[in-house]
Amino acid sequence: QGMPKSATHRAAPGTRASMVVIHADCDCFFVQVHRRLDPCLAQAPLVVQQHNDTIACSYEARALGLQKRMRPGEIRRLHPGVTLVHVPTVELPEEDPELHAARAALPPDAAMPEKASYQKYLEESQQIFGLIRSHIQASCPFEVASNDEAFFVPSASDLSSQSGGQSDELEDAKQLALKLQAVVRRDLGYDVSFGCGANKLLAKLASTSAKPFGVGTLRAEDPAFERIPLVRLPGCGMGSNVFAAVMGALQRAATAAPPTLGEVRSVLGAPALRKLLGPGLEAMSRGVDERAVGPGAAPRA
Repeated sequence: QGMPKSATHRAAPGTRASMVVIHADCDCFFVQVHRRLDPCLAQAPLVVQQHNDTIACSYEARALGLQKRMRPGEIRRLHPGVTLVHVPTVELPEEDPELHAARAALPPDAAMPEKASYQKYLEESQQIFGLIRSHIQASCPFEVASNDEAFFVPSASDLSSQSGGQSDELEDAKQLALKLQAVVRRDLGYDVSFGCGANKLLAKLASTSAKPFGVGTLRAEDPAFERIPLVRLPGCGMGSNVFAAVMGALQRAATAAPPTLGEVRSVLGAPALRKLLGPGLEAMSRGVDERAVGPGAAPRA
């Protein structure tokens, strides 16, 4: 249960794809980029802001109770000693429609806002995932999901080389991920967490549980899978209509602690859960995910 169809990985002719997906997720990626640009920012509580929004908090800042989406002004008021850095910005060109929209919304004497630029983050992302790709078979399906995360399907030879075929594929994937993790830290100085599973969902859940700088594995039949909160499924966050519907069906307040996957399946049953979540998410609640690992859309700068 939970094993994806090998055809979804689109292995190149002559190369057998494994039945394992690996998820690479950079730890506090935006924070790490700024610390690489300015080593003086290392270890101190650091927050990355984009205009009047917070897009990243270092682990030291999280320990103080700070989190994404907080207003920078509130952070300065609560913790004056925390360092805030702004994402790089560029001036809006005259032909940019965003410039005209912004100008229309501002008083005549107000300064024009600058546009956030993710170019530096994109460049660092390309280095990280390029390095990872260089250490696996070139034909392996590889999907850069965002500037800080990617999915890939190692080839059977990538995995068998880890143990000579003496271990199962998931354990071999873990050993491969540990080697990739060490290479990225050694060559680029970035910390990346990895998760290994039979599909994209299980791999991502495993990497999330392994953070920071860990490597995790997850099977649908593992007891740990039953304890995963419903909000970890895509589209099931606490502010979503799906979450509200499930909490209503459980007769719980929307502000109550999120139920686990094991809870919602055992209490509601498959038919009711399928009606609330739809067939795709209901399958995910059982660890089944048929989404293919493919090239995906390129992250924007």
